[in-house]
Amino acid sequence: SFDIQIKNNVTPIDLYNVAGKIEGERDDEIVLISAHYDHIGVVSPVDEDSVANGANDNASGVSAVIELARYFKEMPKPERTIYFVTFTAEEVGGYGS
Repeated sequence: SFDIQIKNNVTPIDLYNVAGKIEGERDDEIVLISAHYDHIGVVSPVDEDSVANGANDNASGVSAVIELARYFKEMPKPERTIYFVTFTAEEVGGYGS
């Protein structure tokens, strides 16, 4: 066994998720389409590159959520209610979800 002491500074920040909803015929059943929009920016260098490119983590997911919302908005009323949500803080433990 061992003892460890850690000094930590905590800075509270506001987190904002973005959500939209298309009402369905059944109000007791939902479909959730989601992605996260935060990104870490830079990381420890890999092959001298420290930029963590966010196109696939997760700009592509957010784009898919937006396009699916646009698609379903133009369609007839769906059978189930659909929520479209983009979450923040996924990269720091999923606090926004």
